[in-house]
Amino acid sequence: MISNLNLDNIKVVIFDYDGTLAVHRDKDFVKHRNENVDKRLNYYANAYQNPSNFYIDIEPCDRSEALYKLIQELRNKNIKMYCLSGMKFSFHFKAKQDFINTQYGDDIELISAGTQELKLDGIKIILKLKIRYLQIMKTVTAGQRKCLQISVRQDSSLLTEPLHSIIKISGI
Repeated sequence: MISNLNLDNIKVVIFDYDGTLAVHRDKDFVKHRNENVDKRLNYYANAYQNPSNFYIDIEPCDRSEALYKLIQELRNKNIKMYCLSGMKFSFHFKAKQDFINTQYGDDIELISAGTQELKLDGIKIILKLKIRYLQIMKTVTAGQRKCLQISVRQDSSLLTEPLHSIIKISGI
């Protein structure tokens, strides 16, 4: 299904982290880490102290095999890849980058943003550079089936049209 994407004019790809590159085994991980102050503080302390195994042993995540295959194709075409991730603190920045490096390769650069609004600003900054790119993020359909929305964007307006349609990729 991914093989029918024409990547010839794409220069940059932007991935989301949670639920996209890092598929959390505990779907309620945010709720569980914020149950009380001690859990929240321990979460960030563990991520900071154990970045190499945090998303493997402490808050287990899996990679998306479908995205892994896509990333191989992007890499073969020398397309620059970023992960734009929301973070309240930078305490788990190294843990996220380590997961990306070990699961997908060390050529995906992690960029953090404190809010969803700032994530949109991050996309706008890339658009301001007038670079054509793919934005890949998890979306949830009405039936709670997961799929990826893949959009080609090229100008400063935030387009909502997906690439021909929403492309459903199993295993996400």
